[in-house]
Amino acid sequence: MARKLIREFLVKSDEKGGGVTKMIEPRDNPHLNPQDKQFHQYMYNVLTSHMLNFRDAARTVVPTIGTFGDQITYDLRDGTVPLSMTKPIGIKSQLLPELAGFLQGQNNLRWYRERGMKIWDKNAFNFFRSSLEEDHPWSNKNIQKDTPEFLAAVEDYVQLVMSGENPKSGDLGNFYPVQWRSFKGLKNNLEAPAGFEIVEVDQINNLVEELINRPTNRYAIVTAWNPVDVKFNQAALAPCHNMFMAYRYEDVEGIDRVSVKLFQRSADIFAGVNFNNIQYSLFTKAVAKVVGAQAGEFIHSFGDNHFYCGHKDAPRHTWYKDKKNLQWLQSELKDPSIPAEETLDNLLKKLPSEENLIGYDHVPYVLKQLSRNSTMMTAPKAEILATSLDTIDVDDFKITGYKYKTPERPETILINGYKDQMAS
Repeated sequence: MARKLIREFLVKSDEKGGGVTKMIEPRDNPHLNPQDKQFHQYMYNVLTSHMLNFRDAARTVVPTIGTFGDQITYDLRDGTVPLSMTKPIGIKSQLLPELAGFLQGQNNLRWYRERGMKIWDKNAFNFFRSSLEEDHPWSNKNIQKDTPEFLAAVEDYVQLVMSGENPKSGDLGNFYPVQWRSFKGLKNNLEAPAGFEIVEVDQINNLVEELINRPTNRYAIVTAWNPVDVKFNQAALAPCHNMFMAYRYEDVEGIDRVSVKLFQRSADIFAGVNFNNIQYSLFTKAVAKVVGAQAGEFIHSFGDNHFYCGHKDAPRHTWYKDKKNLQWLQSELKDPSIPAEETLDNLLKKLPSEENLIGYDHVPYVLKQLSRNSTMMTAPKAEILATSLDTIDVDDFKITGYKYKTPERPETILINGYKDQMAS
């Protein structure tokens, strides 16, 4: 199996070369469609960057390796969108319900769970239990995160949310839907007792109005980052994709277009980024349609780029902590003299054995994704059927040309004979 895992770093030479294989960068891979090629190049850039470094676990219990700063520009003008053809993605069960829910301002876990989406279960549970008394069995004091007891409690919590017995139990706090559709702030008002009043701003509505009525203005911005909410933990999770800006223009062919640029402060490359890039590409197309234009580009700009690499209490993560090991990994990826089929084997053999691994290591799965060809050489296309962002729902996104035949989850990868546990 390992012989197939990273073959897209390589290409056979022409007949004069005798069929000898050599390593190439993913951008030269002729078997990726343009959208996949850009994302693969981004992953490769992170793994081979001079900035690649190890960072101990901060908010989560899982450390990371990664870099700072990068950017990808996706051309949406031909109707295609960067829906990955090298990794399975839950479009209707996860991706579309989340985007539709955020745009509708839906801020309760129950709404998303009713549509089969489980992504926010743990974050919602942590947000709910942060308000519980210390003697409550679910409190932070009594249950440590990501333990078997924690996972069992999350299941019980979801049942509570779905029962409707406590409607507030599923509240996600000042989360994306709230920030997008009802951002709260202070407005000066000398007639008010305190000299100010609390007001709400519908940022999505403001963005649309700017693009329609003042298209040359530079105020078509939506921010989800509220320092007060972040400081005092007033949301289920601090926003990762925290600010975006729309730009309306007439291109050189005279076509009215809208482009969107997103800044993502925290980029979980393997599990999150190629989820966010398709969502915001669809959003770009939706905004363009609502204002009577066509989609231009989606520009994805990053702060902290990272791959998760093992539980902080497991010996695995210390392998990445050693800078020499990261340098070795980079040399394996870049050195054309090393046969492809040995690269992943060598990596896995260098990692410590962990029979009962707690946590996850994305790197082997990243290498596996980089080894894949696009299942279709033409990227999928998307059409927006809705004419309003206020009521847009899952069925208002029409995606064609998506074909992914591999199993929902990547094949099992063994590290020194043991099965690795990957993030969901």
